[in-house]
Amino acid sequence: TQKIIDFIFERAKTNPNYLKNPKNLADFAPFLIQITPNSDLARYLYQTLLALNADLTTYSPDLLFHIAELTQNTDLWYSSAKKLATYAPQIAQKLLVQYAKDNRKTDFYNLAQKLFDTDAQTHAEFLSQYVQLTDYPKLYKQIWLYLSEQAVYQNNFSVFDKLMPILLDTEIDDYLTKFAVQNPTKYTQMLVHLKRYDDVLEYRVWIDPQSGG
Repeated sequence: TQKIIDFIFERAKTNPNYLKNPKNLADFAPFLIQITPNSDLARYLYQTLLALNADLTTYSPDLLFHIAELTQNTDLWYSSAKKLATYAPQIAQKLLVQYAKDNRKTDFYNLAQKLFDTDAQTHAEFLSQYVQLTDYPKLYKQIWLYLSEQAVYQNNFSVFDKLMPILLDTEIDDYLTKFAVQNPTKYTQMLVHLKRYDDVLEYRVWIDPQSGG
């Protein structure tokens, strides 16, 4: 395999400008990933790339991430994972977990907020496992408000037991009022779950004055 790697990069060795075009290495990246399944081969490949004195930023982030994972190169892993995170949800989540492990709170928050803002449907459930109320109260509320709305339509009201204690009274009222307008049945079910029976009666009289008689 090392001979194959050497052969692939012969052109780069004779033409220093070859790898300045990111596409040239990108074309080889899937094959290089396939032939370097272990840390020794990945390390040899990385050393070969470094020996070319080419700009690492031009290399395929998929290839660099592959090398970084196998060789446990933390700096390389972070730099390549950041690039992949922009279009690979699984890598983005993996990067977020690593930020949490390394206690890099600013990086964690920036990425977590970006993931939630761009694709809450994909990431909200995952984020709920890592975003803590004590560290990120605003985002924590956003996540659980979103998850609770999804749960309502699945007739799962237990999520409110986690949500309601962290909301202000005005936030709770605003949240419930939205459902009163959008879905009266769900709104009533929510009030019952929260044991706000007086509000249930008041609401029923409001939507049907004759029911109060």
